[in-house]
Amino acid sequence: GNITVVDGGTISLTSEHGDVIGADTVGVFNASPTVHADEGRVSLIIEGDQGPLTVTARNNIDITAVKQNTGGSASFTIATVASTQGTVTIVAPDGVTGYNGSSHVGGRTIIIDARDGTIGGAGGPLRIDSDVYHSTVTGGGFSARASGNINVLEIAGDLKLIKGLGVDASVHSTSG
Repeated sequence: GNITVVDGGTISLTSEHGDVIGADTVGVFNASPTVHADEGRVSLIIEGDQGPLTVTARNNIDITAVKQNTGGSASFTIATVASTQGTVTIVAPDGVTGYNGSSHVGGRTIIIDARDGTIGGAGGPLRIDSDVYHSTVTGGGFSARASGNINVLEIAGDLKLIKGLGVDASVHSTSG
């Protein structure tokens, strides 16, 4: 079933040697969890707008924000969401922002879908590292969709844009 805590409670989910995965009909509610899959992957549905989110894994990370009620928000505030070897996919229809100046999303490839919101925000760009192998292996990159602004900052190496999510877009570089 669902994982829910009382107001002010915390949720920590860790697998030292495997995955942290939830069924398609199971969610994590009332707190942003801290999730670690040291040797595996993460795949979870999480209630949005519940505070800074920390998720780390060796392999793929797939997280989806949902609203628990019509007054809620399906957005994420990222502390750290990082895979050392896999793809990071974040689906947060109402938007994705960084928690503070050291927050970041890192992975072999990063895909963010904020179809009804923005990526980054008034507090600055969302910091990303979209190719954790840094050209030692082919591939890697960044793809995003939002109805509002997309404001990201690649913090290591090149920002490689990959095939988008079916929308027109433009790109502007602030430093060449």
